[in-house]
Order: sequence, then C-alpha cells, then structure tokens
Amino acid sequence: MGEVPWYRRMFILEVGPKPWFYKITDFFYGTVFISLAAMLGTLPVLIYFFNHFSIGGLFLNLILVPLMAVLIPLGLLTSFLAVLWEPVAAVGMPVIGGMLHLYVDLPKFAAALPFMSLYVPTPPAVWPLLYYALLAGLPLWLRSRKSETEPEKRNRWQNVYPWGLGFASVALIVWFIWPRFPLFKNGELSVYLLDVGQGESTYMEFPNGETLLLDGGGYFRNSLDVGKLVVAPFLWNRGLWGLTYVGATHSDNDHISGLESLANLVTIRHFLDRRPALPDRRIDRWKDRLRERDTVPLPLQPGRPWQIGEVRLTLLHPTADFIAQEPPAAHPKIGNDLSMVWKIEYGAFSMLLTGDITEKAERYLVAHNAPLKASVLKAPHHGSRTSSHPDFLRAVGARDVIVSSGRFNVFHHPHPQVVDRYRRHGATLWRTDLQGAIRITTNGTDTRITHHKDL
Repeated sequence: MGEVPWYRRMFILEVGPKPWFYKITDFFYGTVFISLAAMLGTLPVLIYFFNHFSIGGLFLNLILVPLMAVLIPLGLLTSFLAVLWEPVAAVGMPVIGGMLHLYVDLPKFAAALPFMSLYVPTPPAVWPLLYYALLAGLPLWLRSRKSETEPEKRNRWQNVYPWGLGFASVALIVWFIWPRFPLFKNGELSVYLLDVGQGESTYMEFPNGETLLLDGGGYFRNSLDVGKLVVAPFLWNRGLWGLTYVGATHSDNDHISGLESLANLVTIRHFLDRRPALPDRRIDRWKDRLRERDTVPLPLQPGRPWQIGEVRLTLLHPTADFIAQEPPAAHPKIGNDLSMVWKIEYGAFSMLLTGDITEKAERYLVAHNAPLKASVLKAPHHGSRTSSHPDFLRAVGARDVIVSSGRFNVFHHPHPQVVDRYRRHGATLWRTDLQGAIRITTNGTDTRITHHKDL
C-alpha cells in the first residue's frame, strides 16, 4: 500500500525516492526475511515431529523463488501458444524442462553439502511451546521498552518479561543440546526388540545411562532404509544424539542394512569387534566407515564377561573351536551359525540373544555346556523351522520368548511347529509381527514386558 517496508525502517535504510536498483535490493531483502520467517515459524514443528531441518533453504530461496517466478508464467504461456502453433512447444518445452531440472537438482546438490541439513533428537513436548513464547514475546518486550522509556510508567509485567524470556532461552538451549535433561537414573535395564519387519534390531539402555544397539534390520534388496526410517527415528524419539555401542550379530541384510545407514545419522562411540576376527566384506566395509567417523573398536572374546555398569554381558558364541569346524564360504561372509550369541545378566534377570543360529549351533552350545539358562529368550533365526531344537529350549528354560519377524513374511516365520514347541515348554510367546515392538524392563528383581499395542 505504499508504506515503507519494515526492514528498511529497522535497518535505517534510505526511504526517499528509489532508484531502479532498489527494486532488486527490496526483492532480495523481502525474500531473505520471508524465508527466515518461514524457517523460524516451522522450526519447532520440523524438529519435534520430523527430527530434521535444513538451513540451506534460506539461501536456496534467493535462486529458486525468482526461478519459479519465471518458470510458471513461461510454462503457462508456452502451453497456450503451443495449442495455437505446435512448433512453439518444440522450442519452449526444452527450456522449461531445463529450468525444472535446475529447480529439482539444485536442492539435491545443496542437501548433500555438509551441515546444510541436520538431524536432531526430539526435545520435550514443552520445548515448542517455549520456542513460540520466546518468538512472540521478544518483539513484544522490545516494543514495550521502546514505547515506555520512563521506568515509573512500566507495569510490573514489563519488569518480569526479561526473566521469563531469559528462562525460556536457557531452557530451549539446554533441551536442544540435552533433550533428556534431567535424566534420573532409576536402576532399570530396558531392552527393546524393535519392529523392523522381517529382520532384527535390539536396543538396550543400561542403568548407568550407556546404550547398545545390536543389529539394525533391513529389507530385501534395501527396498526400505530401515535404519533411516525406523531405527534412527526411534533413537531420536528417545532423545539420543548417538549410541555408546553398536554391533552386528552377522552380515545378513535383514540384520546389518540398517546399521550401514545409521553410521551417517548418529554418533557412535564404539563398535563391537570379534576376536578372533572373521572375514566378511560387508561388515569390513561398515567398520571402515565407522573408523572414518572416529568410532573406536571394542575387541570381545567368547566366554570373557563384559561389564556395563552393573549389567554383565557374555559372548557365548562363536568360539574358536566352532569356527574351525565351519567350512569356508565361497565369498567372505559371516553366516547364520556364526551369529553372535549374547547372554545378558542383571541381578536375577537374564536374557539370551541368539542372532540367526540354527540347530547346528544350538546343539554345539548344549554339548559344550554353555551357560544358556535364561529367563527371557530371543528366538533363534526369527523362529524358523531349522532352529529352536527341544534340547536347546530345555537348556535355556526361558519363561518368555520373543520372536522378531515381519507380518505376512514370505518365510512364514515363526513356523507353526516352532510356535507349538515353545508353548509345550510353557513359555509365553511375544511376537513383533503381531504386537509391534517389545519392551523388557527390569530392576534386577522384577521384570515387566510390554508391547506396542499396550501403549
């Protein structure tokens, strides 16, 4: 309506008669401030619900907005003229196509640059409210200070404003950097069997605050990036920037694929490294990527307990004797029967994590008197017919059995015979394909198992 733009008044820019190039600077300022306003206005929504925001849009809009301002009318005009005279399309459409390619490819190029796009954990629910309160309160406070310069004319709320804005600013910064603040240690061990479809991913939170992710799921031919779309959002929702420990039981796609994408999404302090080492091209590539990101290997040997606070973890399998019995693979690969088998103990609670071992490894463990007794068992190989031998189940004696498998999976896991076998042994069966993610919580004495449908 002819009013001087607010950014010219704010920055004391010239407000007199405008030379022609002022139109360019006004467009520049307007685009920057509109982009900044859009980014600031949507920032808490993007962080809270999507754990992601881009700072590149602020700069890209300086190119893309003018480009679209030309592209839309040019496209409409070319389409209209092409109806009247078809050769116009042969000239105009390639130009429009090139501009569209630029419009799509430029953001992709910018997104690949470092620090242009950031993933962050989910802050507390009060964080967006504090953010919007600060976003609206700061200009109001500055305006009130400008209008009331005499201290005696200010009301008491104007004196409280700075304290409220200061508290909101500190809370926003603290909860952004440390979303779990304040995290009180309650002495509990939590184990999650995530719902990653036909695959497996186990996440653990220890009483001392450290974390461990064993396997990351994965779809056939990587048709779905489970690490990026399932596991990472779960970790961010827990308020985590990264993990203390990460390990892969073996190199099947439905166990390791998600871990490969996680290497670029979260920080990882240590990865579990087998001793003796087993050759595997895919796991070796994954470990090389972790080393590039300063992740430190943690060597582990079968039978040697490993303490994380008050929780004891023992790698039971594969031993050097069992590895020597395995025929060499045609291609360097850690197969099912070379999966890591872990026993977790915390007070009276114990759990056995079995990877994808079959009856061959199960019989070996029973024959060599491995300490298999556990109150909770993660069913070997997703409950396939080639696993869960009766002798193995008797040696474990678990009251609760958890099966990680995908709904309507083509392998028909868990097999009906195996399900019946567990029930005959008096075990309660928990299934991710029917109940979603399974959570086990224990203080070392009492144990509670819940699933996604309970929430």
